[in-house]
Amino acid sequence: TAVNIGTITLTVKTLGDSDYASVRASKLITISMATPTLSITSPNVLVVDQALTAAVSASVQGLNITFSVEPGTGSAMVDPVSGLINALSVGTITLTAASAADSNYQASQVSQLITIGKATPTLTVTSSNAVGANQTLQAIVETNATGGRGGEFTYSIIMGSGSATVDSNTGFVTSLGAGTVTLVVTSAGDANYYPVSVSQPIDMLPAIDFSFVPESGTIGSTVFISGQNLNASPFNNAVFFGATRATVQSVQGGTTLTVIVPYGASYQYISVTNLSTRLTAYSAKPFIVTYAASGLHDFAAKRDFATGSSGAFAKFALGDLD
Repeated sequence: TAVNIGTITLTVKTLGDSDYASVRASKLITISMATPTLSITSPNVLVVDQALTAAVSASVQGLNITFSVEPGTGSAMVDPVSGLINALSVGTITLTAASAADSNYQASQVSQLITIGKATPTLTVTSSNAVGANQTLQAIVETNATGGRGGEFTYSIIMGSGSATVDSNTGFVTSLGAGTVTLVVTSAGDANYYPVSVSQPIDMLPAIDFSFVPESGTIGSTVFISGQNLNASPFNNAVFFGATRATVQSVQGGTTLTVIVPYGASYQYISVTNLSTRLTAYSAKPFIVTYAASGLHDFAAKRDFATGSSGAFAKFALGDLD
């Protein structure tokens, strides 16, 4: 077996026997450079954005193989060392694997025509799956199609137990009635990507509707708020008297909140937020804060100051200390 290039001398010798003497013969043999055989064994079909590592078999082990791509009607990139191919656009490309010459082997190369087809992108709706009554939601969609490709998005609504509208171009959803609807988003496709759709159920949350009694009271007094679509947990209802948050002591039957009028409350509207649905409603009229017969908000008893009979009193000042 020839191992390295150069010359060797091959010698043949007979051992001889009782009738013949031993004899030998020699011949000079020249070993020249060989050309290794390469074969690309990896698939010759890809889709856009797909990655593939080229695989090459060789008739000789230990060769230093490098890779290159020649664009045709399609395009791709290849790592010259690892052979990792990234398909970029639809069409054909030519992959070439080459081994460099060394002291014993001639340079060699092999090529493979690769066809790149359209890909089907993945769409993901990342916006909220709930919207309050008579409120709006901007649909947000992400795609794994690269380079801003894949076609324009269009939006539609499939009615269910609820109702809503959507702007087909902008994805602006408007809630019309409580229940569930299905948002459908479609990418139109283009030269490199097939059309595809994704859907997401969206809950059209019912509005909070409430009233309160009594309509007036002192700081620290109890107010009962009754209505629909309140939260069953006291901690998940945020009640404000104007800008001041009140303490929700309890919830009865999921429809009545027991609330303490907070310090800092003034003649303002009451708001109730269901922290689970993130819906807020406001009272139709403000709560009236009154003053108790005794307590923090009583006025002090009047005080008279004697001026005497001389008529020397000249001026007075009136101030308010909070």
